[in-house]
Amino acid sequence: MPSFIPDEYRHEGNAVSLLNYHFVFIPKRRKKVLIGAIAQRLQELICEVCNENRWKIIAMEIMPDHVHLFLMSDQLMTLLLSLEKLKVELPTT
Repeated sequence: MPSFIPDEYRHEGNAVSLLNYHFVFIPKRRKKVLIGAIAQRLQELICEVCNENRWKIIAMEIMPDHVHLFLMSDQLMTLLLSLEKLKVELPTT
């Protein structure tokens, strides 16, 4: 994954922005299911969704019972839309 430069602003058209989001995903009843092939596939799915939506992954940590995702989005993407897009496109456990 690319390293994060704190002063890295996004320039699009006549807008300049720096929006970073921190998401935490937790499986139902916090079961420790995010291991091995499941964790690998989840990482692939998150990367695909972020690439499709032009979001930059700053950091991603997949633990057995939760996922931390820190990403950069453009100014047109609101927090709720970002979260909704990720949750809809990822399979539920």
